[in-house]
Amino acid sequence: MKTVFQTIFLLFISLLLISCTTKTLQVKSNKNSLTEQTSFDFSHDHQTFQIIPLYEEVLDYTNLVEKTPSMNNKKEYNKTVVIPFQNKASKVKANIKSSYFNFFAPTSDSKKLADNTNKLLQNQKVINSYIKEALIKSAEQLPGTNKTIFIMPVNFRECKV
Repeated sequence: MKTVFQTIFLLFISLLLISCTTKTLQVKSNKNSLTEQTSFDFSHDHQTFQIIPLYEEVLDYTNLVEKTPSMNNKKEYNKTVVIPFQNKASKVKANIKSSYFNFFAPTSDSKKLADNTNKLLQNQKVINSYIKEALIKSAEQLPGTNKTIFIMPVNFRECKV
């Protein structure tokens, strides 16, 4: 009986691991180290979840602002962060509404944002596992089948929320 349970348990774990996929992009951080930005997909109870980070876009923005502090901060933020987000959302057919604009704001402290983004990037596997755990726990309360979650670092004090 014990071996049957172990076999079923191993089969369950194997199926769980097979249902998770990752897509990887290489990102060059402010510290000139090569780090991987990874989107993460998994399924649970007939729902598919896709976690898409925007670390690369935020780091592109902070690099640009640090190199040329006199540039139009808002215009560059829209070009390097907001538009790529909209393109990614469109590509995965995510139903985004205009309420997300409150979370998108250029920063007056690009160094802090870059540092925080690099920390998040370095810990993205752990962060994704926490998000996955939370989504599995709340899956019954989330209507529909496909969910897309975008991860974007912000300087919270500068958000309009």
